Amino acid sequence: MIVPVICTVRVGLFGSLVRMVTASLYALMVTFAVFSTIS
Repeated sequence: MIVPVICTVRVGLFGSLVRMVTASLYALMVTFAVFSTIS
């Protein structure tokens, strides 16, 4: 019973980590685009 729970938690953590990285990359690209448009 414990092993599936651990796997689910790990997958959830990995998913949120990937989401965070993707979001920060997207934010970086947006800021870069805005800055290059301004300058």
